[in-house]
Amino acid sequence: MEKDDALARFAEREAFLSGVLSSSTDCIKILDLDARLTFMSEGGQKVMEVSDFNAIAGCPWPDFWRDKGNDEARAAIAAAKAGQSRSFIGQAATMRGTVKWWHVAVSPIPGADGRPARILSVSRDISDLRASEEERDRFVRLVENSNDFVGMVRTDGTVFYINDAARRMVGLEGGADAGSLSIADFLMPEE
Repeated sequence: MEKDDALARFAEREAFLSGVLSSSTDCIKILDLDARLTFMSEGGQKVMEVSDFNAIAGCPWPDFWRDKGNDEARAAIAAAKAGQSRSFIGQAATMRGTVKWWHVAVSPIPGADGRPARILSVSRDISDLRASEEERDRFVRLVENSNDFVGMVRTDGTVFYINDAARRMVGLEGGADAGSLSIADFLMPEE
């Protein structure tokens, strides 16, 4: 009876963990100490557009990363083998060729003796975040390089930003603080 209860608890725990792994939108992978893929969560297979994990099982994980990401992946593996965790941001394509940006956390999985026996890699798709950051950076460069007066004010009318062209137009060159100004300071009194 006790053995049956233990088996039932084990099966319940296994089903719970399987449900957690399959519902995660992160790509959770287990690597051996040679950095070869041995496991990928069901949710990870979805986000990585993997139709058959057996086709990539045993492949060297760093080879999936592009450019600097490949160097970062190799360094993260070396750190995990030394018992340290490491993270990086890099580009890698899904199995269908969709290039995405990923935030990756790599950690050692200790064996019974406490030394690293396997490696855990958790990759989160940050492509949308990266695209919005790039769009923001393009806008900032456009505003900073504009010869037009560009300023931003709060709803109460206080100024919190003016570009260099605006500073030159109103005589605030040399890094003078615009934070004490109001939008009314830029208009003629009759306006």
